[in-house]
Amino acid sequence: MGDKRPPIAAPIKRAVRQRCGFGCVICGIPIYEIDHLIPYSEVKEHDPDNLVLLCKQHHGEKTLGLLPPEILATANAQPYNGRTGVSAPQPIRYVGEGCESVIGSNRHVWPRLGDGMLTVPLLVDDTPIVLFRAEDGHLLLTVQLFDEHNEMLVQIVDNELVFSVEPWDVEFKGRDLTVRGGPRDIFVHMHFAPADARITIDRGHIWRNGIEIAIHPDRVVLLPNNNVISGGTAVNCLGGLSTGDVPDGVGGFAYVGTARRPFAADNSTEPSVRKLVRRA
Repeated sequence: MGDKRPPIAAPIKRAVRQRCGFGCVICGIPIYEIDHLIPYSEVKEHDPDNLVLLCKQHHGEKTLGLLPPEILATANAQPYNGRTGVSAPQPIRYVGEGCESVIGSNRHVWPRLGDGMLTVPLLVDDTPIVLFRAEDGHLLLTVQLFDEHNEMLVQIVDNELVFSVEPWDVEFKGRDLTVRGGPRDIFVHMHFAPADARITIDRGHIWRNGIEIAIHPDRVVLLPNNNVISGGTAVNCLGGLSTGDVPDGVGGFAYVGTARRPFAADNSTEPSVRKLVRRA
């Protein structure tokens, strides 16, 4: 009949995610299970101080007695991601010959991406915010999301996801990644569909080089000018939606100019930013 334990309340789950650095305390990967340090059958409650994030492998090792309590206690006090400042890399295995991006209500479709080709559904200056490319028969996704100080908080490079542990909350549930800057403040929500070669970003508030972009399910808004892009579709275009000082030769269904806000740059993550090379 089971122990009929009540579900863990959302605020408790969030507190545990924050303390554990949004990943397994042993290895840092963001796909995890919440486990009780002292079994629930003994404590009969969901005390956040008694809860820990463990990936399936390390959860299994704990259950089998292969993960010594001393090692788990040390990792719980000093989680892997808390020590490194970023999550351990998590592969997202995209496949297919074509690709699709949905950003707000704007669709960008490339039915067949030949080897060595790339397409950029969202571009700010020379920085691809979303990019697909094909190499050696593999479909590779890049996503780069920045805060108002140009610090990169989420980066996917060639299907490998890494995020900062600085945000208020990060939740990777199923195929959905949600990053929050505070209560009810969604920095970004994206849905991965690797088997369908599609990525959807339906909520977000991201920046790059002083350009501010708000993403809603039905539109994309470039601030502070409040330029709205809604319901656009691009097929077989190198570029989709672009703004700022974009490289020559990057065409797309929409180029929208906008003002830049003054910003104090944090260049700590700049060396890892992928950029498009300006054509001669």
